[in-house]
Amino acid sequence: MADVALMAETRNDSGKGVARKLRAGGRIPAIIYGKADKTETISLNGKELMDSLTESSAGLNTIFSLKIGKSAKTVMLKELQRDPVKGAPLHADFYVIDATQSISVSVHLELEGEPEGVRLEGGLLEQLVHTLTVDCLPDAVPDKLVADVSGMNVGDMLHISDIVLPEGVTVNASSDQGIATVHIKRVEEEPIEEEVEGVEGAEGEEADAEGEEAASSDD
Repeated sequence: MADVALMAETRNDSGKGVARKLRAGGRIPAIIYGKADKTETISLNGKELMDSLTESSAGLNTIFSLKIGKSAKTVMLKELQRDPVKGAPLHADFYVIDATQSISVSVHLELEGEPEGVRLEGGLLEQLVHTLTVDCLPDAVPDKLVADVSGMNVGDMLHISDIVLPEGVTVNASSDQGIATVHIKRVEEEPIEEEVEGVEGAEGEEADAEGEEAASSDD
């Protein structure tokens, strides 16, 4: 079931100072926990973790065989803290998974095809949902979910119930939740020339005033 092997070491010390030393050496602090497992503190190579996530088609849903000494545990990432500027990993939380127990994970939703309403009616496709939480066994986690939008016309709404799900996968949301729609493009209104008219009116008033003054002086 596990598709990526990752090496880790037991970590006995904690604190900001220890974390800084680990990161300076290319490693990051992490923890492992599970329903039947007590929390363990470990450290691992940060670059190896990020490379594994990048190379795996499952991304953050990658299943790891985490090797600590002579033992190994099948885990998934629960949380990954990263530097907000550099993007480097700072800390990782792993949880132990059971091959026989369903898990909940977030999966990317991808729209496929060009809607009829866009191609023929000049409409605009809007994706309302980009990720969905699914429940399934660990070895059935899909890399992504795909929804076909090619048959949509202007005014149509695609729902979760319209997604063809892989076997053993259910979406943890209402089946009538909208995920995409096609609507008419908004037409920008032409600017109203009230200000120009106002200027012209003002100029006319000034001209009338000047005429009246001239008439008064003539009198």
